[in-house]
Order: sequence, then structure tokens, then C-alpha cells
Amino acid sequence: MNTIPSNGHPNTSNENFSQAEDRVDIVGGPWAIIESDPGIFTTVMQKLGIRRCEAAEVYSIESDGLSHLEPFNTSSQIHGLIFCSQVQTESQLNMHDLPGDASGSEDVDFKEIWFANQLIHNACATQAILNVIFNCPQLDIGAKLRNFKDFTRNMGPKMKGLALSNDLGIRDIHNTMARPADLQDALHGLAKRTALTDSEKKRAAERAKRKNKPATKKKKKADEDEDEDDDSDGDTVYHYVGYVPFKGKVWELDGLRMGPLEVGEIPSASRGNDDCSREWLEVVRPAIRIKIESLQGSGHDIRFNLLALVEGGWEKRSDEFELLRREKRALERRLDNLDPAWKTKLADSTLYSTAEATFSARTDPGAFNPSFGFLSSERGKRVLELPEDQILQEWLRCCREAQSVTTLLREEQEKAQTWATEDSKRTHNFEQFFQAFAEALHEEGHLLPTLGLSDPTSVEANPSNTQKE
Repeated sequence: MNTIPSNGHPNTSNENFSQAEDRVDIVGGPWAIIESDPGIFTTVMQKLGIRRCEAAEVYSIESDGLSHLEPFNTSSQIHGLIFCSQVQTESQLNMHDLPGDASGSEDVDFKEIWFANQLIHNACATQAILNVIFNCPQLDIGAKLRNFKDFTRNMGPKMKGLALSNDLGIRDIHNTMARPADLQDALHGLAKRTALTDSEKKRAAERAKRKNKPATKKKKKADEDEDEDDDSDGDTVYHYVGYVPFKGKVWELDGLRMGPLEVGEIPSASRGNDDCSREWLEVVRPAIRIKIESLQGSGHDIRFNLLALVEGGWEKRSDEFELLRREKRALERRLDNLDPAWKTKLADSTLYSTAEATFSARTDPGAFNPSFGFLSSERGKRVLELPEDQILQEWLRCCREAQSVTTLLREEQEKAQTWATEDSKRTHNFEQFFQAFAEALHEEGHLLPTLGLSDPTSVEANPSNTQKE
């Protein structure tokens, strides 16, 4: 079970990476399905060693649908988007390429962008995360992922996908977020595919080929009879597609394509502006809108959701809290120089003690934002340049903002605790409990009455015994 340390987030170490380095997996284990949930994606990223990044659900692709992602700091950057959509049949999950795809492009951006093909089912969630994260140089991805990225840098998309599919540490972390039933299904599917004979594999390939071609009425009936025992083709599965800004352009990263697809160019990037953290959403918005409309027009009950990879809420609030703490100290030094007795002259006598209690809380972001030092020096410089008659007002403003940030920090900790509880409930195997509970009920003679059934061994429930008497 995940625990909550002082920083408010689940205790997600890189133990899976270190344990995987000591193992050799010759056959290759399965990848289980994981849900498209912000808490799950955030925990996966934390376990992979990605710092200061979390997933947040986007309820609308329009501009007002992103307002909830930045309740305090409007400069929050959205690193990428992950779109999850429903695929009607598993047979649709095959490698494809559309006209105009960037797979044949000679653009230097395409050569530098990190992209991996999806070569194994159920791995698309983690693969979508890495396809996006590996193209965000501003993020700290940790030593393990950095080594993996450097190792696969000069590989093609298929070789990158093969390396990712066979990385034991990444696969183990992915599977820790799956339900036990989904892990069992993945193992069962692997055993079933391994046990297929050559003739069965050939028949399965022929059936998949016929499904992609228009069939006549006679042949259609024969195909239905032949595939009547094939249940897997009717299952509903989900697929993840990533969107990320990279080198002035927006890219669609679909692991089932042969290469990344260029969505459009960011206008501010063409003008030499590096700060395009928000403008790229204007470019990607029409592409996602078209994808949603195409899914809705397919005639099926389509379900989809959109996740944004943003700066970690706890880390961002912790940075702001520490900036306010340092600003308060600088303001108090100036106030002490002007009037050592200023604390006793406050309108509210408890105001100073309340401020001290607010700033006494300890926060541990783990690592500050790379721009923290610059922001801290800028605020210190601003304090030194303040007129004397404005220092006290700035001190009061600083205390009020600290209270707001403290509330947001508390909300982040509660959110992390909720995610940890949901993770433990989802990943715990309750099968043994229910089996032992049913056995105990049977031994006490309460199982059949609980199910509304009578005991066939009793005299009342046995008609033959009743007739004899």
C-alpha cells in the first residue's frame, strides 16, 4: 500500500527498476490494461522517476475547459495531452499509416523527435506517457529514463517500441497499477497465444484478413459460423494518442502509426518566441475536435477522455509557499530597521502570531523549479526597492497569500491520499478473502440460506425422505 510522506504524495520509489535489473526475462511477460485516470497516470510517472509532473483531466478542449488546471498560478505550463478513445475491435489495433503522415518526412524535427511504435497490446497507456515526456526537455525524467532515452536515441520507431516493450522495469511499474483480474487476463491471453499451433495462427490471420474485406452474403454466413467461437474480436479496447509541442510544431504521437504526424506550426515559434507554452493548444484544439467528431460519427457508443500532463500541483504550491516565506523575512528585516516595535503596533494583536503559525508549516517539494532561484532574487530585489510607506501593506499581502497557498497545499495532500486509497483498493487481490469467507459461511451452515437456497441434505428439502415417512 502506498504511504503519504511529508510532501503529500504517495511513496513511489524506483524499487521496480532496481529489482528488474537483476532479472532476465527470456519469454517476455504480458502488459495488463490500466485505466485512463489522472491518479493512475500520475502514480505511474512518479514511479518511473518523472518529477514535478502530474496528469489532470480536461473536461473540454475549449479554452474555458482548461481554467481548472491553474487555480492559483496562471503561468502553469501544459507539457502535453493524451487522448484516450474507444476502439471497437482488437483487430483494429494494427500498424497503419495515412496519406500525409510524417513517417516519410525528411524534416530535422522529425528526426530529433522521440517516437516509438506500439508493438504489444495493453502497453499504450505507458507508451503514450513516454512518447510525450521524452519530448519535453524541460522535465526531469530521472536517471533511469534518461539512460533509456539515450540508449534508444538513434533507433527507429519499431526498435524503440521493441526496447520499450521488453524493458522489465517499465513493464513492472505499468502492471502495478492494473487490477488483479486484468493481470490474470493478460497472463491467460499470453498463454493462449503461446499455445497456438502454426495452423491455428494461419487460420487466425486469414480470419483477420477477411474481416478487413467486403464479403459476399454466402461467404459472410460461413465466416460467422467459423468465427462463432472467437470471442476476442468482439471485445472493446481503448487506445491512447499523445500530443506534444516540439521545436515550434505540434505533433500527434500515435504508436500505431509508422511515425509522428505533424499537426501544425506554432505561430509564436516562427517569430522566434520560445515562450509558446499556451499557444500550442490553439493549434492542437481543431485536430482533437475533428477526432472526436469522427468517433461520434461512427455510429457506435464511443467513449473517450482527455488528460493533460501539467506541472505537479504539490511542487508548484510548495515553490510559491517558499517564495512567500523568503519574501516575508525580507520584509520583516526592513520593518525591524525602520521600527523595532512595529509588531506591537499592528491593528490586530494576534495577526503576527497567526502569520508565524501559517509560515511554520514545513513543505518538502523534493526539488525546486529550475527558475526558483531567479524568481527568489527578483522578489528580494523588489522588496529592497519598496517605498517605506508600502512595506507593511506588502507584509500583510504576503501573509494573506500564504494562507491561500496553505489551503491549496492541504487540498493537494488530500488528493494524493485519495489517489493512494483508490490505488490500494484497485490493486489489492480480494479473491482469497471472498473464497475464505464463502468457506467459513459453508462450514457454519449459512452459505445456502444466504443465497436463498435450501440444503438438499435436509429432510424437508428431500422429497423421497418425506414420502417414506
